[in-house]
Amino acid sequence: MSQIETLTIGCEDLSKRPSVSRDLAQFICKLTHLKALTLYGQYHDDFYSTLSSMVSSVKIATLIINNMRIRERPSASRDLAQFICKLTHLKALTLHGRYHDDFFSTSSSMVSSVKIATLIINNMRIKERPSASRDLAQFICKLTHLKALTLHGRYHDDFFSTSSSMVSSVKV
Repeated sequence: MSQIETLTIGCEDLSKRPSVSRDLAQFICKLTHLKALTLYGQYHDDFYSTLSSMVSSVKIATLIINNMRIRERPSASRDLAQFICKLTHLKALTLHGRYHDDFFSTSSSMVSSVKIATLIINNMRIKERPSASRDLAQFICKLTHLKALTLHGRYHDDFFSTSSSMVSSVKV
């Protein structure tokens, strides 16, 4: 099993099951050959903290996060952002879901080590959230390896003004 390179997980709702969520995150992080991970579903906060703490052994190059709903969960959002930003081999990221503002601020503050070349953001709804919009714009503009960007969603005006003011550093 340790030879798995592509993994898609679409679980039932595990948000109330900490030990199962922890075990699943440990399983993912112990797959030393894993290059592509797709996650669907809802997980307990322990899932995200375990991913973040065990990320050093992970070599994921493509990460797709679908239908993640952690808008009301700051620690899960922070830990997920840390996990993403600590993935030193990550080249392609797709985000679809609802995230707490801490996800965006953490992503923006930790982006320096990220080597994402392709970023797809689907159905992001942060029109009423100026700080999340600013932080997302900063995250995108700080991606020095970014070659392809797809944005679909609703953003606050601050997303566009921040993007405009930082555009000189963007190499899309």
